[in-house]
Amino acid sequence: KNISINERLVVISNHQFALDFMVLTCALPFSFRHLAKAEEVRGWRAPLAACTGHFAVDVENGKAKYGLGHVAVDTCARVLIHDNLLIFPQGKIVAENNLIANDFRTGAMRTAQLAMEKMAHSSVSILPVAIKYQRDPQQATSLSRFAARLGLRSFDGVTNYGAIVTIGKRIRISALPNDVKEATQTLRIEIQV
Repeated sequence: KNISINERLVVISNHQFALDFMVLTCALPFSFRHLAKAEEVRGWRAPLAACTGHFAVDVENGKAKYGLGHVAVDTCARVLIHDNLLIFPQGKIVAENNLIANDFRTGAMRTAQLAMEKMAHSSVSILPVAIKYQRDPQQATSLSRFAARLGLRSFDGVTNYGAIVTIGKRIRISALPNDVKEATQTLRIEIQV
């Protein structure tokens, strides 16, 4: 009920694992492109990234490299004009799922504002999404427990037995504060799980 296909959407979500985009691909009934860190889509991963809708920017410590922030935002806005867009506003994986205010970057909001300027008669909304992984073996299905015994559920030393994806209500860009930092913190609260 919270999904609209009549407007461009910037999907924002918390980021706990490198494969979060796959969880969202299964949970959302529409296609999207995905912003990724350039080093994550080089070499043998490049063809896989292209097939899964990734495009990349150079980042450092969770944000665009010094002096390249405007390039990253412009690239994201150009993608958003043609397709929905997934951005993890923390800019990095936070396995503990701590949504700390200082970790959230303003790029998603700046991208949406720029795309709105470039798209004369279209609207852009933010779709907040929260991923919560099931880590308690008692909550696992039989198939999940079997997969865990085979080592198929363990990534980076953490075993997951499934995920719950909560899709929030979409928020029109015009309903958010004009200040990108203030708007970004509003969005952080919306994806708090």
